[in-house]
Amino acid sequence: MSGPKAPDTHDANPGTRYLKPGTLHLIHAMPSTQNTDVLTASLGRPIVLAYGKHLVAGNVILMDQTDPEYTIAFIALGEGEWDAIEELWVDGRLMDVSTPENYQFHKGRAGELSSDGTLNPEGVGSLYPFEDDGDQMADSLTPPGVQGLTFSRTCYISLKIPQDVFAPGPGLSFQGVFRTRKVRIFNAQGVQTAYVYSENPAWQIADLLTQVRGLPDWRIDWESFAGAAAYCDETISSNGGNPRFVSHIAFTREVDFDQALNAILVTCRGMLRDSEGTIKLRIDQPRTALFDLTMDNIVDDSFSVQWLDTRATVNRLELGFRDPDNGLSFMTKLLNHEPQQTRTGRGIAAAVDLGNMPQHQAERIGSYLLTRAIDNNLYCRLRATQASLAVMPGDIVRVMHDASPWSSAADSPAAHFETFEVLECSDNPDETRDFLLQIYRDATYPDTAGPAQNLQGATILSRAAVPPKPPNWKLWLSVTGEVVAQFAIPDGADYRSGDLTLLCDDEIHRRTTTVAVDLTNDETHLDVASSVGFLVGDYVNVGTEILQITGPGARGAQPAADVWEIARGQKISEVQAAMTGAVVYRLSEVVEHFVLPPGYSLAHSTGEAAKTLSSIDDGYSKKFRVGNSRILHASLTMTGPGGSVTVEQNMLAVTPEAEVWGNLPGLRANNGGVGMVQIPGPLAVGSDLAMPLILPPGVSIQAVYALMESGPVGADVQLQLQIDDVDFGPVGVIPAQPVSGLLVNSGTILYGAQQGNVGGRRLSINVLQVGSDDPGSDLTVKVLF
Repeated sequence: MSGPKAPDTHDANPGTRYLKPGTLHLIHAMPSTQNTDVLTASLGRPIVLAYGKHLVAGNVILMDQTDPEYTIAFIALGEGEWDAIEELWVDGRLMDVSTPENYQFHKGRAGELSSDGTLNPEGVGSLYPFEDDGDQMADSLTPPGVQGLTFSRTCYISLKIPQDVFAPGPGLSFQGVFRTRKVRIFNAQGVQTAYVYSENPAWQIADLLTQVRGLPDWRIDWESFAGAAAYCDETISSNGGNPRFVSHIAFTREVDFDQALNAILVTCRGMLRDSEGTIKLRIDQPRTALFDLTMDNIVDDSFSVQWLDTRATVNRLELGFRDPDNGLSFMTKLLNHEPQQTRTGRGIAAAVDLGNMPQHQAERIGSYLLTRAIDNNLYCRLRATQASLAVMPGDIVRVMHDASPWSSAADSPAAHFETFEVLECSDNPDETRDFLLQIYRDATYPDTAGPAQNLQGATILSRAAVPPKPPNWKLWLSVTGEVVAQFAIPDGADYRSGDLTLLCDDEIHRRTTTVAVDLTNDETHLDVASSVGFLVGDYVNVGTEILQITGPGARGAQPAADVWEIARGQKISEVQAAMTGAVVYRLSEVVEHFVLPPGYSLAHSTGEAAKTLSSIDDGYSKKFRVGNSRILHASLTMTGPGGSVTVEQNMLAVTPEAEVWGNLPGLRANNGGVGMVQIPGPLAVGSDLAMPLILPPGVSIQAVYALMESGPVGADVQLQLQIDDVDFGPVGVIPAQPVSGLLVNSGTILYGAQQGNVGGRRLSINVLQVGSDDPGSDLTVKVLF
């Protein structure tokens, strides 16, 4: 089961334990426990534990298409027992849930043994209206020849979908609005009065403690839970009258138990107190002081006051939530503490995921969090006499002390007191008690909010169209070695994000082997010198072909032999024969994700004008720094509300100056670095005319060329590059000029793809020949890496 993970020994402490949410860093640290996404579940994945109302989409766990008229699909939903379906959408179409001849909903009750004592399920799943409120027996929609299915304590749905042009298949779409987990309801005396669906956070917390955590019912102070539930259910005037607090929370993965409690406690300003084995629930709310702490009961020299520095405290909350009153549409709300922003001169933002929550409640919870963190920043520490034994965490007290900043400035006797909330208290052997107090203000607990925003005509249930493909796109290198993806935007394409996926030969961490036996065009096995560094499933490059290793052995493991099973002509490359000794390069995948500004593609469609991408200003361009890599294949995936669409290119043909030494097929990206070796003045023959270039660590050479401010006359200049005094590449030539004083360059002397990583090595120049009539002067050799 997904959801909360039990702590080790929280209940072993006989003292007072106080768990209360409300600090901004706590909320910001738990986005994964509150799910504003569509909930999914499937075999092999954790079962969702959900409270309240949710939009749920399940991955198909069984599909039968043997009947040409219908498709049978089974979809797991979550940890049972769930309550009901409110809406059901299949392939973007709303189904009539009042007459479900084509579906069966199993709520997730406990499974039943058959009458003969075996594990074989008995009977068939009941059809609507679910006799005896449904059962958990074998589903009558189970395909013929398949053992009858039963999932104990797991809510699932089975569908019988008529065949049409839209369904089913890989694109089968299922979504439903469900009232999820049922919970137990108790009165103040601890007697269970109901077992129903509830959006009340108090009863959800009780279920989490007893049914999920496994605490016995006697551990719960039912009077406090009943009182808290009543406070949450009270109708307030905000937006026409609503319950004060509701909770729609889901746990889609394993989380710490305290995080799970906090996820629900945040929805209702709740706090838990574990005192001497009894757990009480209290909702943070306006309340009156119960005790006065004065000089008469405060131990001498124990009183201190501290203002918490809030300059670095979050002063802007970006709330995200799905509004149950607005079709469970995802909504955002921005709250600013403007006085604090004015005082500090900056905005400090935090994103808070509130699960499924009405707009007015989200605003009230956000205001509560901001107020407690910024405005309630005065704290007291003190030690009190045994007269304070009845005071507990969560109580409100008044404090008067001569050393306090408020007492000395007060104009009236009543103003000598300041009101505080007890955060912590601990007992001492001498019957004194140590307290930590936080300033208290009634305004911290608002019951009103601004007007609600309605999303007119918006729905998140129907399927949006898959965005159209970019009509044209290309990949090229900037002058600084960055990869630039440029694509046209068709009319009406609502692109929200993109992924550029590159299949690369990583020149810094290169893995290679060689072909051991000639590879013919129709061969499906590749004999290599060594399999070390290669894995089954890897893509490899030989010449201008991309292949994939399919065996022998398990995927992700080194091939079990040096004769590989291969898939030919992968990634839109063509099959090509290879001779013995040809180099085999291991390829790795690099994924670069990017997000378009909101609404950008709709407002900047390039239409027909940019289909040719004749200018760098056409379409949309995005730069990526991928480092020293040889790119052999690229795909661009654009994602919008309706799905994703992919276009791809083979980069093997992007081969500049194929006759130049060191060149390999593909588009070569680099780090954007340039190094130079210079020989000023007239040129002479020798290997010690210039300081060598020490290459930075972790680089490969992209290209090398040379130029002279005054070219040679009478004969070419010839120079040999060396790495660590060993010749590197061919002899470079700077051609002779007809007259002196002409600027001349060599063109590209070499590419460094074959060399791979040369980081930290020494590159020098050996001048072999100079001009006979004029040797030439001011030589600069530029190295791109």
